[in-house]
Amino acid sequence: MRAREVPKKSATLENIVNKLNCKNFGQCYGVIPESFAGNKWITMGKTLIIGYDVCHPEPQSKYERRLKIPPSQPSVLGISFNGAVCAETFIGDYAYQEPRQERVTGSILEERIGWILNLFWLNRNTLPETVIITRDGVSEGQFRMVMEGEIEAFRVGMRRYAKTTKGIENYSPRIVCIIACKRHNKRFALDNGRMLENCLPLTVIDKDITRPDTTEFFMQSHKIIKVVLQRMQNEVFDASQ
Repeated sequence: MRAREVPKKSATLENIVNKLNCKNFGQCYGVIPESFAGNKWITMGKTLIIGYDVCHPEPQSKYERRLKIPPSQPSVLGISFNGAVCAETFIGDYAYQEPRQERVTGSILEERIGWILNLFWLNRNTLPETVIITRDGVSEGQFRMVMEGEIEAFRVGMRRYAKTTKGIENYSPRIVCIIACKRHNKRFALDNGRMLENCLPLTVIDKDITRPDTTEFFMQSHKIIKVVLQRMQNEVFDASQ
């Protein structure tokens, strides 16, 4: 970009500066919560939010499958959490695991949660009272796998870290697991009498069509420019017990 073009491309420069700031663990924007939510917002520094998913390599070729050659490229676990000095800043990391395996290896989660809690302690001088875990990329038939396998690995890693490094026995924060599902066939719209319109941003549907056996809701988080948005389907599990 030339100097004479700068006044006409301020948005481009802002985008570049914001990306550089993010890559250096800076924070570009902050959320000012409503007064009724001020004491519950994550800026209080007592809530740890973790999000993770698994990315798989491309399928093997027909030749490799015909010869029954096992896959060699690993699957990749991507994980993000708000463990920086500012409670609204998220840090990312990744780890490799067995190819084509959706369930995250327990030892990886135990090691990662120890590293996460260590950063949380260094930046906040405390351990979280509440841990909110968001999991993406699993189907309804894999909910039990997440709750009994992956969440339990997180819990084991938390207790191990608290006991071995801080001398805290039976550390047990409240754990809330949110499983986000994008692959569903439910659609929602507003009927204004003439045509159907997209729902307003921050619309939440949590009754009438939701499952009775778990806490389920559908959320539209942002404004839609075109087409009908497929709302995010979320299953909420209180994993404290």
